[in-house]
Parts: sequence; C-alpha cells; structure tokens
Amino acid sequence: YQGSPAAPDTDLLTYTLLVTNTGGVLAQNVVVTDTLPASVTYVPGGEATTPPSSVNGQVLTWNLGSLAPGEQQELTVLVRMPSAQTLE
Repeated sequence: YQGSPAAPDTDLLTYTLLVTNTGGVLAQNVVVTDTLPASVTYVPGGEATTPPSSVNGQVLTWNLGSLAPGEQQELTVLVRMPSAQTLE
C-alpha cells in the first residue's frame, strides 16, 4: 500500500497497490482482494487505473487473469476520508 493525497487540502486519498508475479511460471486466475480502512469510502469511477471487479462494503476485489513471470500490475484506487483524519 502506498497512500498519498489526491490534491492538497482535500479529503481524497489515492491508494496504489502493486501486484507482481515473483515466480518463474505464469500465474493464472490471479485475484487481488483489499480491505479498505473503516474510516474511508471508496470513490467509484475515480482515478482508478483498474476499477475493481467487485466492491462489497470495504472489500475491493480485482480479477486480473494471468500474470507472466516478472509481470506487474498497478492498481490505483481513490477514497474519501473524513476531514482531519489520520490513517494508521
């Protein structure tokens, strides 16, 4: 996880997840599941480079298909957080 403000003085935050196949063979049927902190709200249609395949409450799921050895997929998600909120 890497999080950074989407813009100064805003309550939007961009999360970036980097998925890498570190194995020596093709990874098939790759599924990534991420649970957002309870204090944030997913912003659908935001600046997500790869929108989740499904959203169930705070749980975002991506069905990435196959990743070749060494291949990386970057997933970027926009969330809204309460003003003056610190995430841990």
